[in-house]
Amino acid sequence: MPKNLRLAVHEWLASCTRKGKISRNTLAAGLVVLDRLQGELPLKNEALFSEGGELRGIRGMPWQNLLKKHDVPIRFLKEATTRQVAQDAKRLLQSVEYGGIIGKLSETEKSKHIKEGVNLILTHVHAWLGRTNLRITCRASDTPESWIGKILAEAAGRSGGTVEQHLVGAKLQARFPSKDIPNLPSHAGDAQTGRDGDFVIDGIAFHVTAAPGRSVLLRCRKNLEDRLRPVLIVPRSRLEGTRGIAEDENLATQVQLVALEDFIAANVLEIAIERNMDVRSLFQALIEDYNNRLRAVETDHSLTIELR
Repeated sequence: MPKNLRLAVHEWLASCTRKGKISRNTLAAGLVVLDRLQGELPLKNEALFSEGGELRGIRGMPWQNLLKKHDVPIRFLKEATTRQVAQDAKRLLQSVEYGGIIGKLSETEKSKHIKEGVNLILTHVHAWLGRTNLRITCRASDTPESWIGKILAEAAGRSGGTVEQHLVGAKLQARFPSKDIPNLPSHAGDAQTGRDGDFVIDGIAFHVTAAPGRSVLLRCRKNLEDRLRPVLIVPRSRLEGTRGIAEDENLATQVQLVALEDFIAANVLEIAIERNMDVRSLFQALIEDYNNRLRAVETDHSLTIELR
């Protein structure tokens, strides 16, 4: 059993670490739980969780006020709504014995211990906020395909599909400047929002994913039933595996499967010709649009791209 709250938080953070990283949602859960320890103890489940099992205070003004209390900018996380949030909160709650671990301390000592636990979490929060942007060296003599490959390699382990989605959005906007290309957060999945795809243009549903699985092929099947033509865009490294899933689902001849690198690179050359621009300048303009789209809807601005 942990001897004090600081150790309990430290062990909880260690248990939540995956590949050297801790999710922002997990850190948010920790801040909410420790904030509630300032009140009446021991804490009861209904004080922290809604009837539906969601952690209270993790969205809207309560969450924004908590961030402000700790001088953390809202761009760290607008809200945390994943299932993992409640699970992580419950595990921390158990680790601190529902507050019993500090229940017999004086108010001064209690506040001191809570502050120590909060500071442990804030160390990870500020490390996240201090992350550098994606910095890519793009030599003019290299191909657009190689530039895209460098971006994906640099974003590996950080993107979670965000970079891929906004690159495609920027490319579509460049290709069809007169059309309104939607710009939604990458976590706003098709299934949750009822969308037909990440981008739907004139009867074509574009799906973008860095980790394709059977579920996205099933959404493509739904597109076909709705008389939409599905296009599935994935990194080249996932192309063959995705093609196998499409064959298993008898969709190989009905779903247009494209490597993301090719999808963007080919049009970069075409658009550069149309606009009488050199290829690298056109690519720079596309990346600027990517950055604008990302900053407008995402909280992780470290995924902005700097070309060198």
